[in-house]
Amino acid sequence: MRQPTVRSNRITNHLQSTSLVGALVFLLLASVAIPVSAQVRVKKQDRGSYQAPTLASNDDDVLEPFSDLVIEDSGDVRPVDFESMEPPVMYDGPMYEEEMHYSGAGGCDGMGCSGCGVCTVPACLPCSPWFASAEVMLFWRRPQGLPALATTSDPGTDFADAGVLGLGSTSILFGQDQVGSKMNVGGRFTLGTWLDNAGLASLTGRFWFTGNQEYGGDWNSATTPIIARPYLDFTTDPNGVSNADVISYPGQRSGFLTIKGSSDVYGADLSMRQLSMEGLGGRIDFMYGYQYMRVNEDLAINSESLILADDSLPVGAMFNVTDQFETRNEFHGAQLGFSGFHREGRWSLDTMMKFGFGALTREARRSGVTNITNGGVTISQAGGGLLVRDSSAGTFTSSTFAWAPEFNVNVGYQARRGIDLSVGYSVVGLTDAVQPWRLVDPQLATDLNDDPTLPKGVISYGSFWVQAIQFGARWNY
Repeated sequence: MRQPTVRSNRITNHLQSTSLVGALVFLLLASVAIPVSAQVRVKKQDRGSYQAPTLASNDDDVLEPFSDLVIEDSGDVRPVDFESMEPPVMYDGPMYEEEMHYSGAGGCDGMGCSGCGVCTVPACLPCSPWFASAEVMLFWRRPQGLPALATTSDPGTDFADAGVLGLGSTSILFGQDQVGSKMNVGGRFTLGTWLDNAGLASLTGRFWFTGNQEYGGDWNSATTPIIARPYLDFTTDPNGVSNADVISYPGQRSGFLTIKGSSDVYGADLSMRQLSMEGLGGRIDFMYGYQYMRVNEDLAINSESLILADDSLPVGAMFNVTDQFETRNEFHGAQLGFSGFHREGRWSLDTMMKFGFGALTREARRSGVTNITNGGVTISQAGGGLLVRDSSAGTFTSSTFAWAPEFNVNVGYQARRGIDLSVGYSVVGLTDAVQPWRLVDPQLATDLNDDPTLPKGVISYGSFWVQAIQFGARWNY
């Protein structure tokens, strides 16, 4: 609304349109130089309020238009009663960006309303309390340290020495390094709502997933003439002897070996966020709520050999050995932390650091089987593989107290009204987790007797984490 000003030429305009009675009254007042009350409107800075009318001097330059004067029946002239004026109709909601505490909104029209003044036009509308985001995340996991699970040997190596660790002719096909650390694609979705018009508190829910990552390899006699699975043999020697289960060897055995592992991680949380402090275009919220996390992983080793020549097994027999390791980690707990948001023009920065703490349920399962068939008929079947024997097979469940910390940072750019594009980094951890590589005896110790004593059913626990670079879009409705 424009602030009215006092201009002397408006008197002339009104003189041309006023009645004869009004003109006579004006001449009478001018001739006797009686002070006349005039209403002077002065707009304050408090969004449309007006000061009470004040008496003006007799100078024509400060007289208001005749529309502000009322002629009484007695002939006296007085200013319009201030209290009888109808106040202008104005939108009474949040108008200015500094009044909008919605950290993701960026102003009531999505682009900032600080220049709109009083919102008397639809350019500045009240904000919806809802906000949401979707992000594509490139995840890396903590790698698993597996021992050597598959070996080969140079051509011409003796059958008894094929694939045995420690010999100069032996090389490792898989294991003895960090595995499961390749990048894979996941995502994260966020939905939240402000719980009050001032933006002091919000409720936010998130769900994220890493996607299923697979690792491993497969080898066969056509591409790799010598294939073996190494182990430390305690069958006849109490001190153990380096040995190998030969799967493929030219002229004696043909077959294949498959090693496959997978990892799937996902989580969710529900947070209450309350304003802790704000200023300089930013805010810091205290957050608390519920947190959930699940880590599912497995590792399977499967080999199959066809007996081609005289061996301890009949020619034509099929020799199949399988070892399998499976783990589950399920976390339920509370969370405490802080989140921050700052906007500078179209650019924004939001961060979060929180700590989840609660109960972690862990489940580990080891199983193995050995089958020998000839012509489709089962000759032998034993409840144990090579690295999993009856001494270590079974399902083990335990619970413990664990921590699940998380850190996140995003840099955003307001591409259009209500939409920010962002790029950032995240890391989520979990303490005292169990993983497949922690179920495998690091020395590959095994006892192939019918009543084995090794490997032992020992399980170790340790920290697990995933980290990601994310690219996303945030909608501020």
